[in-house]
Amino acid sequence: MQYRNLVGIIFIAAFSEVASNPSTPLWPATFTQTFSETAKVIFSYHVNGTFYYDATVNKSLMYRDDGQHDRLCGYAGWNGWKNTPCSQLVSGGISQFFVLLVVVAAHEASSKPAAPLWPETFTQTFTEYGQVNKTFYMNGTFYYDATVSKSVMYRDVAQHDMFCDSAAAGMDETPCSQLVSDGIRWIIYPKKESCCMCCTESEGCDIIKPSWLSDANYLGIVSYSYSDGQQAYKWEKSGSESNYYYETISEEPLNRVMLEIDMVPTDLQRFHLPRNNSVPDGIFEVPSYCNLDNECGGVCKELRL
Repeated sequence: MQYRNLVGIIFIAAFSEVASNPSTPLWPATFTQTFSETAKVIFSYHVNGTFYYDATVNKSLMYRDDGQHDRLCGYAGWNGWKNTPCSQLVSGGISQFFVLLVVVAAHEASSKPAAPLWPETFTQTFTEYGQVNKTFYMNGTFYYDATVSKSVMYRDVAQHDMFCDSAAAGMDETPCSQLVSDGIRWIIYPKKESCCMCCTESEGCDIIKPSWLSDANYLGIVSYSYSDGQQAYKWEKSGSESNYYYETISEEPLNRVMLEIDMVPTDLQRFHLPRNNSVPDGIFEVPSYCNLDNECGGVCKELRL
C-alpha cells in the first residue's frame, strides 16, 4: 500500500512538472528596448544603450553610449574610438564586424570637435598634484598673453617644480615664478628678491602657443569628477610623457575653458573656474634684480647645453 502511494506521488509530481513548465522564450518579431550594461573585466564599468530588432527584415542594431567595454567595439576601436558611442548594425547579410567599423568611423567623423585653442589672453588659478619621491600639492596662477608672447607660471612653493627647485640652492620653501618675456625664461623667487636666467627662445623656452593642442588625439566626452561630474572633452597630447587635457564642452574652441592637464605619471594640474580673460597690469615686468649674467643651474642649465 505504501509502495503504491509512493508511485502515485511520483506520477503526480512528474505530471505537475510537465503541466507547469512554460514554453521556451520567444522574442517578438519587432521591438525596441533600452538597457544598462554592467560587468567586471579588469575593472568595473557601466554603459547604457538601446537594442533595435526587426526579424521580419533580418536587421538589428545594438547601440552603446561607450564602445570601449564591448568586445567587438573595443577591439575595433583603435585611433581613439574606444571612448565614443558605438553601434553594431546587422543588415543585408553583411558581417557584423565590417558594418561596426563603418558605423563607428562615421560617428567619429561627424562628432569629433575642433581641436582645443587657448584664448590669446587669460588668467587662471590652479592646484597642482604629483608624485616625485613623495606626494605633494601646491597652488598657483597662470598668466598668459600670446599677443605679446609673454606668460607667468606662479607657484606658492618652489620645491616641487623641476625648474624652480633645481635652478638655485636654498629656495625650496619659497614661492617661484617662471616668467617668459622677450624670448627669455626667467626663474624668479619674489620673496627672496632672487632671479636667474633659465634659457632662451632658441633653446625651446618661448611661451606655449595657443594652438599647441592642434594635433592632439580626441578621446571623447567624459564625466569630469573634479568639477561636480560635468561633461568634458578629453584629449591626449604625446610628448616625452603622455599628457591628458580636459576642457569644458562647446562647439567653439575659444568658448571652452581648461579644466586639467595630467602629465602622466609625474604631475597633474587642475585649473579652477571661472577663467579671467585678462591679465593684471605689470604682471610681465622683469624685476630689476634679474640679470642675464646670472644663469640658472639644474634643468635650465641642461637646456642651455
